This record gives sequence, structure tokens and C-alpha cells, in this order.
Amino acid sequence: MLTLDLYVSLSTEDFLLHFRVIMYTTKFVDFQVLKIAILSEKFAVDFTWYVDTILNLIRLAGDYVSEEVWYRIIQIVINTEDVQGYAAKTCFEVI
Repeated sequence: MLTLDLYVSLSTEDFLLHFRVIMYTTKFVDFQVLKIAILSEKFAVDFTWYVDTILNLIRLAGDYVSEEVWYRIIQIVINTEDVQGYAAKTCFEVI
């Protein structure tokens, strides 16, 4: 399972690198954003990677990020004490 987790994390990062191009060439951006978020959560190596990935996705996709993705990242941060400080610091730096 570790190789699958690593593959998904690398694929997600690669997809985010090319997201700007994809955003302007397809009609299904919101669907793709949701799929990236689901895969990121399901195969997250750790919660800091997940927070970084979703914040990067939010930064790149902007208005295409659905409320479900926002609610889920908030829910995970609230329920995982280990990542709360990191998430607050990272969000502050992004702002």
C-alpha cells in the first residue's frame, strides 16, 4: 500500500503543477478539483502533506473549490490536534 500512497502523492503533486493549463482547457474543473481532494485525503501520507496539498489546490483552483472540500479540510484540522498548529501557521503565511 505504501507504493500506492507514494504514487498518488506524486501524481497529485504533478497534477497540481499542471493545473493552471488544465483549468483553461476543460469544462470539468470543479469535478477534477473534487477528485484531487478525495484522492489527497484517501492516500495522504500524513496530515501536513494533506494540508499543504489542499491549500495549494485552493490557491490554484480558487472559485472552483466546492464547499465540500472547504468543510472537509476544516473538519480534519479541527479533529486532528497534531496538525492544528501547522495548519494555522500555513494558512497565516498564505494570507
